[in-house]
Amino acid sequence: MKITDFIGSDSEWDGLVSRFTRVIDGFFYYSNWISFQKELGKKIERKVIQNDQNEIIGVFYTETHRRKFTRYCYIPGGLLHSKDLKINDLIALYASLKSFLEVYCAKEKVYTGRFDCFFQYKSSESKFLEDAISKIFSNSFSVGLPKYFGTIDLTMSETSLWSKVSSSSRNNVNKALAKGLISKKIFDVDLFYSLLRETSDRKNFLIYNREYFTKQLQFLGSNVDIWGCFLKEKLLSVAWIIKTPTQAFYVYGASSSDTKLSKLRSSYLLHWEIIRNLKKNGFKIYNMWGVIPDNCHNLNLKGVSDFKKNMGSQIVVFNKLFEFRRPFLGFLNFIFDFFVYKKDRIN
Repeated sequence: MKITDFIGSDSEWDGLVSRFTRVIDGFFYYSNWISFQKELGKKIERKVIQNDQNEIIGVFYTETHRRKFTRYCYIPGGLLHSKDLKINDLIALYASLKSFLEVYCAKEKVYTGRFDCFFQYKSSESKFLEDAISKIFSNSFSVGLPKYFGTIDLTMSETSLWSKVSSSSRNNVNKALAKGLISKKIFDVDLFYSLLRETSDRKNFLIYNREYFTKQLQFLGSNVDIWGCFLKEKLLSVAWIIKTPTQAFYVYGASSSDTKLSKLRSSYLLHWEIIRNLKKNGFKIYNMWGVIPDNCHNLNLKGVSDFKKNMGSQIVVFNKLFEFRRPFLGFLNFIFDFFVYKKDRIN
């Protein structure tokens, strides 16, 4: 197997992405997202993986990051590859990736090369492959895409989807409807951002600036839906949804800081209407992004994770971050990641 530069158009790239096996049909694989990342100033290179007959059997792209105390390259979402590859082929594929990263990291003068690797949750076959990759690469102590994804199967009937929502969440939906709340698409970045800013001030977390969201909408266009839940003209909660051909992702959300209005539980109605709309429009999966397992006690994530699970999302995919480390500098980067990202790691 060999790894070479991708030469072709964005539509040809997206065709390859659609062709290859994806545990998650992530928006982060597609050319419009890659173009958006380039606009943010990231150095990105698209690659193809070829077999001995020079047939393209996989793709991925690299982001190169140079920061004050660390330098690394990152492969968001990991490798996409042909569904026809057997387990031994996959092991050979990751061995080829290691050879590539050895050369690439030296050329780019970065200390580590890391990548996401998605597996089916609690699958014996996935466990075998995970163990095999662990013999080729080191486990990373940095953070990549979410470790656990909460997903909702939209191929079920609406009645079945409703039954998967917890009884308390169904009560919250019905309560919001009885109070006259309405959920709809709002097509307004400023309106979305004002509530996101309000939430970040209340919860004390960092957010991107308004320009980030404006540019994202510019590059992703109709692949973004902005939803809001209203009581008359008052905006109570919002959700930023990114769509691919088969899946939709809840990436950002916010809610009102008004104590009285927060008791209306508008987010439950908001996401129920999003679920219904996505199903109506033929999407197969609603990916509510990061959640934590029941036996995990990360208090920072528990509240939002419980909300997503109560809306019917289940863990069917988990992500493990692997990395290649260059001698000495790679180890120093490992120590840096171990301490800097300690509070962000989920077991």
